[in-house]
Amino acid sequence: MEADIFQSYAWTRIIMPAKEDNAEKQHLSGDGKTVHASKWPIVCLMIFGWLAALLILVTGIFVATMYPRYQKERAAKIAFTHINDALLAYASEAPKGLMPPVAPYPDMWVPDLRSLIPDFLTDPSSLVSPYHPDAKKLRRELMMHLADDEPDWERIHRITAQSIVYTGYTLQLEGDLEILIKAGMPRGEEDIEFEGTTVYRFRLGVERFLMPDDYARINRRGHIRTEGLSWSPSVYLMEQPALADFRPRRGLLVPGVWGVEFIAEGFGFPVLPSVAATFPPPPME
Repeated sequence: MEADIFQSYAWTRIIMPAKEDNAEKQHLSGDGKTVHASKWPIVCLMIFGWLAALLILVTGIFVATMYPRYQKERAAKIAFTHINDALLAYASEAPKGLMPPVAPYPDMWVPDLRSLIPDFLTDPSSLVSPYHPDAKKLRRELMMHLADDEPDWERIHRITAQSIVYTGYTLQLEGDLEILIKAGMPRGEEDIEFEGTTVYRFRLGVERFLMPDDYARINRRGHIRTEGLSWSPSVYLMEQPALADFRPRRGLLVPGVWGVEFIAEGFGFPVLPSVAATFPPPPME
């Protein structure tokens, strides 16, 4: 009997290997029926592949959309920093630490560039903001005029006034702007004394005694938080308010205690309609 069983098993292994190989891929359920091996691992791998491809696609679209915005904002901040650094460098060598005078052209609130170029402002192309819709054209015209033997300074200042506003005064509140207007919009180097209030001509160190204790309220990234405060940084220089319309988020760059800062609309001075109405860009024609 044992010999017959052994022969039968050996015959099965020799004559029917394919059937047994197929049987290894199957198993019996509780009721004895044959059940094929599960295909869920393959399905899961396919789903994972689709999700990975979708994630790569979404990431690519996000980077393609947001990176140009980040690049433009970074370029605008670098350009504005160059201008502010030039003003501070001039003040560090000027008598009484005063910044340069305002340009002697009507309706152009920009520094007198003849005192900055080329000794302090080594890259004049920074005078044109990347956010201006005609930035490339204006930058090319600006550099062309500066390359002339006798530069057209009136045109150079007009181009610059499309991107920045410079008063030379420590404007911190809308009330300071009102005093500046009532005093006749002076362009001199003296402080403004009007109706018992003083608006200081900006000089190195003047912001230190203008800074109240509540200015220490800043966020973790070190950005200016003017919401709920009665005080703003000394805005002697700002982006041209008209450029706020071309930003993804309305606001302006201004000098801050920690360098150049962005103040968004709704956070107070100088992102106000009164500021935009007082300093419109001069016509180019």
